[in-house]
Parts: sequence; structure tokens; C-alpha cells
Amino acid sequence: MTVSKGAKFLQKGFSYFFLFFYCIFVILPIFWVFSTSLQFGKAVQFSFLPEKITIENYRYIFTQSQMMRSLVNSLIVAISATGISVTVSATAGFALSNRYSFKGKTAFMVFIMGVFMIPILVNIIPLYVILQTIGWLNTYWGLIITYQALILPLNIFLMRNFFNTIPKELEESAMLDGCSKFEAFRRVTLPLSWPGLAVASIFAFRFSWNDYIFAITLTSGRDMATFQAAIYWFMGLERANWGYLAAGTIVGMIPALLIFFIFQRRFVEGLTMGALK
Repeated sequence: MTVSKGAKFLQKGFSYFFLFFYCIFVILPIFWVFSTSLQFGKAVQFSFLPEKITIENYRYIFTQSQMMRSLVNSLIVAISATGISVTVSATAGFALSNRYSFKGKTAFMVFIMGVFMIPILVNIIPLYVILQTIGWLNTYWGLIITYQALILPLNIFLMRNFFNTIPKELEESAMLDGCSKFEAFRRVTLPLSWPGLAVASIFAFRFSWNDYIFAITLTSGRDMATFQAAIYWFMGLERANWGYLAAGTIVGMIPALLIFFIFQRRFVEGLTMGALK
């Protein structure tokens, strides 16, 4: 049964109509926050178009030493957590792909996905006790390793599916030319897996950069606070400094957006190729 041109036109028109209003629904809150960040003073007007534009809120964010320290803390934690996560998930995903078969492989994959299904808040108390026991509370490594437990299950699953889309005959050809298994992986498979690595990097960086719950629970004091935790210093018991809070929110969005725009093409390619198997 063929679909008439009128029905196709209506279907396409409805799709565009829905996407347009969905984009408006997503963009308007961000624009409202940005507009608020351009207003300075105690009496901030919650409007989409400020009467008087100023950058005083941003100047405060970038000149206040504790805010800059929290920004550096977030960058150290997010970049380190991303690097470790991508390295481990790439090697583990390769080992769990269709290139190798070993006893307990399926059970191990079920275990990994089971860990991913555990709600994040359930892990807070056990992780706090473990880090306190080994002396890693209020340290960079405490946050970095904690994020691995939350990021690795998904990234390993993604990288495993992505490696399954790369023909293993390419590695066999490289091994016939004298490469070892590791060299074939490093020189042949890994360069072809850039889309998958981009997806894993974006997921890892976004989570470790945007996290608030673990950052506020596993660190104490302003010297080790991450940027997402530092933003909430502007929330007082009786009133909030909405201008500083909005400016901090916009600044906190920039690194994650930059990472996404840099790897945007690879990200889309990695999602589609990793979903084939």
C-alpha cells in the first residue's frame, strides 16, 4: 500500500512542527539563564531581555580565586577520569568483543551491565566508607576512581559493540605481516575506533564534569570543591545571588559543549556504528 504525497507532506510537516517546538522548549530555559547572567545587582529581573546588559557577574567568576580553584579542580578530575575511562573501556571492550572467547565472558558482561543498572545514589554510602578507610576522602583520586565505577560499565559496553563492527580480518592481515596482537590492535583497530572513542570520551567527560552529588559528598572544604559544587555557594539560606549563579551555570556549560562540538561528527558516527550489533 503506497502512501500519498499529501500524507507524506503532512507527516513531514508534523515532524518539523514537533522538532521546532521541542527545540524552543529546550533552548528557552538556557536563554533565560544567559539573560539573567547579564544582569547585576541584588534586584535581578527574571526576564528574557535584560534592560541593562553587564558582564560583572562573569568578571567576578573569573577573578574570584576560589571559583578559579574550583574550575581547575573540575578540569583535573574530569580530564583524568575521562583518560582513564577511555583507556580501560577500549582495552576491556576489545577483549570482550567477538575476537575472543573465554569461559564466563557472557556472565561478566551481564555483571557489567548489572552494575550500570544500580541507581547512583545507592553507591554513595559504600563509596564514602571505602574512601574513608583508604584515606582518599577529599582528594582528586577519590573522585576520579569513584567516577570510574559509574562510567566504565556503559563505556565498556559501547566499545565492545563498536569493536564488533570492525572486521577482525584486518587484524589477522596485520599479524600475517609480522605484528603481534597488541600491535595489530594499536596500529589497525584502535585508529579505526575513533568514533567509538569519541562517544566514550563525551560520556565520561560530561558525567565527571557535571557531577554534583558525589563531588559535594566526597569532598569537604573549598580548596577541593569542584566547579559544579562551587556554584551553589551563591545559594544563601534566605536569598540567592541569581546573577552569579546564572553566570556560573553558563560557564559550567562551556567545557562540555566544547567537547561535544569538537567530537560532534565522530559522536554521531560512533552511536550509529555501535548500535549495529
